[in-house]
Parts: sequence; structure tokens; C-alpha cells
Amino acid sequence: MLKSRIILISLLIMSLFLFVLLYSTTDRPNTIEEAMKEAGIEVAEIIHHQIINIHNNDSVVIYKLKELNGVRIGLVNESTYGWKWKQHLGDIRMTGELREDFSSEYISLPEKKYSVLFGSIFNNELESVTVSNPFDMEKYVDLVKIDDTLTVWFTKWNIDDRRIIVKASGKDRFINDEM
Repeated sequence: MLKSRIILISLLIMSLFLFVLLYSTTDRPNTIEEAMKEAGIEVAEIIHHQIINIHNNDSVVIYKLKELNGVRIGLVNESTYGWKWKQHLGDIRMTGELREDFSSEYISLPEKKYSVLFGSIFNNELESVTVSNPFDMEKYVDLVKIDDTLTVWFTKWNIDDRRIIVKASGKDRFINDEM
């Protein structure tokens, strides 16, 4: 009885070792571009990427596609085995689609336990964006200048509450967009 248990445990340990060895030697994408290509996304340019969740290495990626105009935002993840495309978060609104010089979008990611807020700015006078909720929690967001006319902003939001106030401010301008 003891001998059969030892053999069974040995087989399980060898199987686990073989699985780990095979899993760690498989080809994983080494770059964000490779991960996106593996997911079927033909990217023309990665404009910016930044970690937004250090606990599981989620990063926002801002990119342009080869076949379409415009700027998109997505979510990628980096592990010890390489990069993995997670999901498309949205398209950055272009100037003709806006009622103002500013846009905001809210994407809830319940499986990640956070949300991503992002948008675009088409006015160089708007110098900062803040996000707050009715409980007075406020944070400044990251701005990424795409070109002379377009700046993209984004942030991770830990509260799953759509009562969000997004403010863009500049020299003599203040825009308030309640979601």
C-alpha cells in the first residue's frame, strides 16, 4: 500500500514538472505588437503603453490600426511568459464626433475589479483632467499627446460607481462632464 502511494506521488510530481517545463518553453509574444498580432489585430503603431494595475501587470495601450484611421485604446497583460492581449476598450473620439473639445468614456471591468476611464481633448488650452466622485475623491489622470490637435487621457478607477465627474481645465476654460 505504501509502495503504491509513493509511486503515485512520484508520477504526479513528474507530471507536474513536465507540465511546467512544457508551459514555460512555449513561444509567448515578447512584445505588445506580437500579442496583438496573435489576437488578430494588425497594429500600425503603438503610441503609448503604461501599467495601470501593478498587482497583475495590466497595461493600457494606445494604438493605431493599419487598415483604419483613428486612435484606439486597449488592455494588455505582461507575465513572465510574455505579453497577452486582453481586450479592446474603445475608440478615441475624433473632433467631428464631439459636442465640445473634450470627450469621456467609462469601461467597467468587473472581472478585474476596476474600471478604465478615458477620453480625448481637442483644445490645447485644456491642460489637465481630473476625475472625482460624489464622495470628493479626486485624482489627476494621465495625458498622452498624440499630435498637435489630439491629446488622449486615461486612468484606472477603483470604484464601480458611474456617478463620476470628469473635469478638464485650462487657462480660462473649464468643462464638466458628468457620466
